[in-house]
Amino acid sequence: MSHEPEEEEEEKSPEEVQLEAEIRAIELDISLMDLRRELEAQEELLERWEEGIRKLKEEKEEAERYHLNTDQDRADERALKAEFRQASCLYWNSCKRTFATQKNPLSLQKMLPKVA
Repeated sequence: MSHEPEEEEEEKSPEEVQLEAEIRAIELDISLMDLRRELEAQEELLERWEEGIRKLKEEKEEAERYHLNTDQDRADERALKAEFRQASCLYWNSCKRTFATQKNPLSLQKMLPKVA
């Protein structure tokens, strides 16, 4: 038994050939539209990603500026605390001198600030 390829290809009419060509063209157009839609979606995602990165950079820069201000605030606070300690020491020394000259030590309590 020999197997010869069967020729089942029928002759197609010019109208059928034309319709198949039009169908293929429509399928290609649909595929191109789908690709364009996907490309637009990717471009939109890219724009949102770039916007997100830009915002993150701005937030980082703002945080760095805030951190620098905070460092300056901390330095100012340390200086104020040092001045306060010095003033407290001067006040305390003054109180001790007053205490040494006072006959009634209870009057010293009236001179000291109340601590919460």
